[in-house]
Amino acid sequence: MDALGLRLVRSILSDRDFSTLAKAGVTEDALFDDSRKAYQWIAEYLRDTGDWPTCHMVEENLGIDLPDEPEPLRYTVDLVRKRSLGKRIESRLTDAANLLGEQDPDEALKILSETALDLRV
Repeated sequence: MDALGLRLVRSILSDRDFSTLAKAGVTEDALFDDSRKAYQWIAEYLRDTGDWPTCHMVEENLGIDLPDEPEPLRYTVDLVRKRSLGKRIESRLTDAANLLGEQDPDEALKILSETALDLRV
């Protein structure tokens, strides 16, 4: 279960705002399991109807429980952004460490350099 993602979904519904995520570079790829399904369902509902669904509608249609109280959207967006950034860095560090183990420091450095450029905040 992606508890942080569900907190974000609840905040999105409370603020009726996807733009804060876009500004922070947070996409549905940063969400997992039920939170990603909820994000997608909300986006589809909004696209189809032009209206925002309620928390109850999301919970009922997806069989999930959202937090009772929303948190500030910018706060939860930043937490999800940091989690996603950390996972991406960790993955690339693992790749670089594997290359070092294979005695290929040039390729390891290339991966780290590219990662640093790609993940600029």
